[in-house]
Amino acid sequence: MDVLTSFQKLRLEILKHNHIESMVHAGAATFEELNSFNVLAAAFVIRKSESEQDDSQFIRLTDYLNTGEKIKEYFQSKIDM
Repeated sequence: MDVLTSFQKLRLEILKHNHIESMVHAGAATFEELNSFNVLAAAFVIRKSESEQDDSQFIRLTDYLNTGEKIKEYFQSKIDM
């Protein structure tokens, strides 16, 4: 089963009545405490809204390979917006 299409109906139903307000793709090496490079992380906020007028904010932190760089870039991207 193709992972990208397996939940397509669910994703479409969610997006029909909700809006992705923000998403942060932190990628690998986000949690130094776990001492594991292969723990991938993403976080998102979905707001109940059928309006397509709302803007979404997407932040990609996958190019930064340690927690300190990710935190610094996250807050810098919030200032730039």
